Amino acid sequence: MKFMSKRNLMQVFAVLMLTFSLLACKKDDDPAPGGREVKFELTGNVVGTIALVYPDANGAQKSEIITSLPWSKTLTYESSVNTVYFSCSGNGTNGQTATLKVYVGGKEKSSNSSTITNIFFSVNAPTFSL
Repeated sequence: MKFMSKRNLMQVFAVLMLTFSLLACKKDDDPAPGGREVKFELTGNVVGTIALVYPDANGAQKSEIITSLPWSKTLTYESSVNTVYFSCSGNGTNGQTATLKVYVGGKEKSSNSSTITNIFFSVNAPTFSL
């Protein structure tokens, strides 16, 4: 029985690795529709000062102050924006609640709630990739 030479074995190995690499790197030519559209939605019964922080469509940090709920913002992100986050905090009356939902391409990505204690609340969405 004849064994492959070291050179032939390396060539076979190289061809196999190239084949597996090309198969594993399938390009998605048809991305999910609306995949760059993100909707932030803040609901609840909080009446007070609420500070919001999130990236604008170009990825620059945006700060906004609101005084009542509900509030929502839909943005279509530029291709250069890879991650999205949202944070809000504020004050109101103990027992009031706020719920933050984030939708990507029309599908709910996260949902978090907070109830005011000691006149303060904070609710955040996890940072996620687009």
